[in-house]
Amino acid sequence: MYDENHPDERVPGNHPKLLLYRGDPVGVIRIDIASPRALFRRVAIRADVQRRGHGRVLLSLAEEFAVEQGCRHLAASAAPNAIGFYQKCGFVNDRSKVARSGPVSVLMRKDI
Repeated sequence: MYDENHPDERVPGNHPKLLLYRGDPVGVIRIDIASPRALFRRVAIRADVQRRGHGRVLLSLAEEFAVEQGCRHLAASAAPNAIGFYQKCGFVNDRSKVARSGPVSVLMRKDI
């Protein structure tokens, strides 16, 4: 469950973002900047509006933000059922590392 008051949400370099579509909140992401890398965390699209392109828009905007912050590499811990989505967005499975969130996620990466 998301806790907007969790201390990690306020750490310098961590940027929680909200995706709006026509004024309606449809997605969230937290972009943790440790240049030259950005880690995408808490990536989620509201269940009732999934499969409408919002996820791709969210990642695209997050990538733009990371570039503006001087990042050249992206990483994300993906749930196994989201690997295909990340691959369609240009990410590859980083088999050299284990995702921090444990065995139920796969570390994905993308050079930008």
